[in-house]
Amino acid sequence: MRRFVARQNLQRFQDLLRSERNPAERAQLERLIEETRTELRYLERIWTWSWPEAEIPEGVGDVLHETLDGLLDQLGADLGSLQGLDPSSGALRLLWQRGLDAHAVERLATAHTSDPAGWGSAARDGSPFIIEDVETGPCPAEARAWARSQGVRSLHGLPVTDGEGAPLGVFSAHYRAPRPYRDKERRLSQTALPMVAALLAALPRKP
Repeated sequence: MRRFVARQNLQRFQDLLRSERNPAERAQLERLIEETRTELRYLERIWTWSWPEAEIPEGVGDVLHETLDGLLDQLGADLGSLQGLDPSSGALRLLWQRGLDAHAVERLATAHTSDPAGWGSAARDGSPFIIEDVETGPCPAEARAWARSQGVRSLHGLPVTDGEGAPLGVFSAHYRAPRPYRDKERRLSQTALPMVAALLAALPRKP
């Protein structure tokens, strides 16, 4: 929805700019256009600048966005992201996000599997990284600081693997209130993440 609104706003600002003659108003519209373009950069087709070497087709990336938007809605999560594992560098590359601020997007654009705020352990170990409450439960200091910066209380990082269990990336769903990893979340993830894995497995992956 944010992408749709941003695209609509961009079109509206551009239409207004074409007919506006007042220099002050034109400057304001130009600023709004630049801000909206920056917002869209963080919202759609992130892979074009976070992982250009992967040469991900726009159609594949758009399907990933739609699939993950739907999954996040079903989970009732407030924020989410998908990072793909780049086999050439071992880094996690941000492919999709929702709800993160610009600082978080820039940080997660390229993260190492050892970075707690990148949920690298889920990719490295192939096991979920679940923290029900960052304020009361055991939580790495960096992950707690990241969660506080985003207004998050619960972190769910889930590995995305191929049919043989090899890591392909990490899907993250985060909540503004404490949240256990319940059977509902587990079932939804088990249904949706294989589709995400199939899309990631189809990407060019140069070892």
